[in-house]
Amino acid sequence: MANNNAFYPFSLKENNLFLSHLLPYDPAIKIGNRLIDGLKEYLLVLNAAEQAIRHLEKGELKYFDPLVGENACQIRAVKLALIISHCTFDINRLLKALDNSKTKTKELLNYYMNADTRIAPLPSLASLLDQIDIFLLPEEHFLIKSYLLTRAKVMRIEGPLKPLVMNEKTDYKKIKEFGDSGSLFTKLIVNSLRKQLAKSSVKFTEHLSESSFDQWIISHNGLDCIPYFWSTKIVMDHAFKHQIPILLITELKAKDQDYKVLDQIEICFQPTSEKYIAVSQSVIDQDRPMLVLYGSTCRDLANLPKREDWIKELSALCPREVVLAYAASHRQYPDESKVNIFTNYQDQDYQYYKSKALEWGCSLENPSLFFLAHAYCDKLKNVRNFTIHQLFEHA
Repeated sequence: MANNNAFYPFSLKENNLFLSHLLPYDPAIKIGNRLIDGLKEYLLVLNAAEQAIRHLEKGELKYFDPLVGENACQIRAVKLALIISHCTFDINRLLKALDNSKTKTKELLNYYMNADTRIAPLPSLASLLDQIDIFLLPEEHFLIKSYLLTRAKVMRIEGPLKPLVMNEKTDYKKIKEFGDSGSLFTKLIVNSLRKQLAKSSVKFTEHLSESSFDQWIISHNGLDCIPYFWSTKIVMDHAFKHQIPILLITELKAKDQDYKVLDQIEICFQPTSEKYIAVSQSVIDQDRPMLVLYGSTCRDLANLPKREDWIKELSALCPREVVLAYAASHRQYPDESKVNIFTNYQDQDYQYYKSKALEWGCSLENPSLFFLAHAYCDKLKNVRNFTIHQLFEHA
């Protein structure tokens, strides 16, 4: 079981959670002839949970970078960094519990597949859960949900490509890699997990800020969303407060050469008592979770800097400042028709960073310094000499 003593001040209190809560339906409906499908689907969730814990055991945090469908990757990246920094998981307990549950579920599946329903009708999945369900802490629940949605995402190769942002989508069929299930179930569980993670991301941000965002929450395709700038500012401030290092991964792109990538650099930033400062990679604990900010420096070919000048330019910046500038210039909700809900609010920080985004080169109109494409969490030892496409290369 996770040790939450240090993490408790920013860990949400939740009711008892079980692995079966990941199922996108009430297990009581899987009764009679539907029981077999229910056991197969629960076995799929068990297999996914086991793989998630094995990746956790290896410290492979890129496997917990879910595609949800709203503007909150930065929330989950910081949340994961806080969890990994402050929680100690009983991996052996979890793996043993999962293995025992898998064995029992397979036995039940085999028994009821061969049962004579003329003698006795098949029970419901809900009535069998006391034999096979597994208790989970909120952090463990979060990791397994994140893992499932991470495994379901793929690079988008069709349609218009956007050269400065992540082009990714969900492939529901990838969920079937964990077990025997129908297409309807894969869609149901992905959509259910998306809603759960979107809602918990909003709750987590409210918890960190010690305030309610009720008047700012909108629903986008059934997903709870809050203004991008506010959520980014809150989690960036807490990343600094809890001394989470930052890794800036930046690609150099020639805008007038079809955004061709000419170079890539990685710069580490260590938090001090006052600010983030650029440091050598040798200073950073290779096994410590970091907030990874992946983006681009994009200019016309003739205006691109030499490598040494580029390194100096990015090393001199404050990652918090450029990320907040980017966040202010970004659409505040996935549904742009809702923009006035937030932009009409006279927030001095928002107005300041919005004006600086264009000046500094952190906006879509001017991505000349650093344009953020994605935020996630990983360890330095896992991301050295990597390409962004490796985020989608799953075992």
